Amino acid sequence: MGTTLLMLGVVEILLAQNTLEELQEKATQGAVQRISPAMVQIETTGGTEVISAGGGAGPMGKRRPGPAAGPGVRKGTGPTTGVIVSADGFVISSAFNFANKPTSIIVSTTDNKRYLAKVIATDQSRMVTLLKIDATNLPVAESVPSAKMEVGQTVIALGRTLGGSPGAPPSVSMGIVSALGRIWGRAIQTDAKVSPVNYGGPLIDLQGNVLGILVPASPQAEGETAGFEWYDSGIGFAIPLDHINQVLPRLKQGKDLRKGLLGVTMQSRDMYADEAIINSVAPNSAAFKAGIKVADKIIAIDGKKVESHAQLMHQLGPKYEGDIVSLTIVRGKDEIKLDKIELSGSLESPPLGFFGILPMRDDPTKGVQVRYVFPDSGAAKAGIKVGDRILKAGVGPD
Repeated sequence: MGTTLLMLGVVEILLAQNTLEELQEKATQGAVQRISPAMVQIETTGGTEVISAGGGAGPMGKRRPGPAAGPGVRKGTGPTTGVIVSADGFVISSAFNFANKPTSIIVSTTDNKRYLAKVIATDQSRMVTLLKIDATNLPVAESVPSAKMEVGQTVIALGRTLGGSPGAPPSVSMGIVSALGRIWGRAIQTDAKVSPVNYGGPLIDLQGNVLGILVPASPQAEGETAGFEWYDSGIGFAIPLDHINQVLPRLKQGKDLRKGLLGVTMQSRDMYADEAIINSVAPNSAAFKAGIKVADKIIAIDGKKVESHAQLMHQLGPKYEGDIVSLTIVRGKDEIKLDKIELSGSLESPPLGFFGILPMRDDPTKGVQVRYVFPDSGAAKAGIKVGDRILKAGVGPD
């Protein structure tokens, strides 16, 4: 009797497993069918063949074999993927797909219509590019609000690069959401396979809604090809589509979006453990204009507590050029609140110091003998003359 009950229990478990597998398979098929009309195939021609100098290191610092390990990333000749984000012909894709600056871009929809596309703008912070085609009444992808995304939920990475015609089923890779707020608050991490096969494609849930747009990304580097060397490693990234939709009106205006910069460096050696203490302030930067000084300690940004350099980077990571932030700093014993700091998109390089001398060549004697002094230079104003020997500079030891 006991054996019979045990066998019945095993049968019930197996039937339940089969039912779950069947349900997941049906859900996956339904999700792919729902998003498929909003996916396009992108073909590019012309442009440079090699799009990146130097190789790259994959997870754990290991150099990946293949294209990323050579003198550059060689642009493939196959099609890439994009997602329709506006019914009047706007398509979003990974900036990686256009890093070689192609001379022409053709977008094909699932009904096998082909359109000549033009690049409208690129989000240089999140490395996605907006294209425009002359079409109307296109199906638009539905986005998942970031607040409803959960670590561990099942997701599907799709690409429109394999299988021949744009109307063919897309490539499918199953996985989960591994982490949220990665790449300093800008990306979703997934263990689904992400590579040039599906860069620019959608990462969707089992209802066919889009969590994000698949891109190569790296926490250590920036640019169109940053993170390419991690492809198919189990560490993939997607830019949340709802974040893209928020800046879509700005991209439609044809202006590239740049990362918001405060313009400081930190004294920290361990960015995850050390406090956010200012080491330098770039001239004419947002920090410079706000009056931030060397040795100031940042303890909050936009009212959120900051305890380390890494936390500061995570708070600033999603910001764009022109965004306004507030900082709370500690200077000496005083706590100071700085409001309405407008982040910049680029930093000025400080001018190189010019002392104003030429040294004697092949001089074996200790120090530097002066063979020429530039008129009106700092050296000339200090009274240095030809033939003088400089034995010490600055305040260091002899």
